[in-house]
Amino acid sequence: MHRLRREGVEAVPDLDDVRKRLTQLSENVRTEVLTSQPGGARPEEVLTEAMERTKAVLARGIRMRTLYQHTAQFSQATVAYVDHVTPLGAEIRTLGDAFSRTIVFDRDVAVVPLRGNPRGAALIRDPHVVDFVVATFERAWAAAVPFPAEHGRAQAIAASEDIKADVVRLLAAGHDDKAIARRMGMTIRTCQRHITEIMSRLGARSRVHLGCLIHQQRLLDEQE
Repeated sequence: MHRLRREGVEAVPDLDDVRKRLTQLSENVRTEVLTSQPGGARPEEVLTEAMERTKAVLARGIRMRTLYQHTAQFSQATVAYVDHVTPLGAEIRTLGDAFSRTIVFDRDVAVVPLRGNPRGAALIRDPHVVDFVVATFERAWAAAVPFPAEHGRAQAIAASEDIKADVVRLLAAGHDDKAIARRMGMTIRTCQRHITEIMSRLGARSRVHLGCLIHQQRLLDEQE
């Protein structure tokens, strides 16, 4: 069991080494890449570093599907990246929260964050674990919506409404501002602004009153 565990999971603690391994896996991928990137807006330098790798994969006819959070729609760098890779064949959708960071190559290797080291990664080859990661991705993908092709005022309003609906759900579940902001990929200030707008819209006098109104008006039922 110890030998199988060692062979099934490889820890790569250094960021430069992680990037090298991702490049190698991208060069050898045969059919499909699945990637989910929570955290809202992605750093511009990360997108720049990934651009050439993504273009090379798509140029070979490899299917690539990516999940972002709704909040990524408000990032100019992320929108520019999506606008560039979508015509090349990339499929990109957004979701509120409830998915983890991962990249899966050919459903053979899953790359996930290394525990205790956000700059590192674990490469998982155990087929049972990889199948679980893929199934989790597919459930999130089915619930997500396409990244918008248009980025005008109407789309911004629609995205904001989707975000507020997720904030309402997390508030009802008892999460505080910090936890909601982290899960939604936004700053605490932005999270508090959404909560203030929700309270104003519902006429809530306090957080406790807001919770009561959410349940009284069956707002969570409307999201199901």
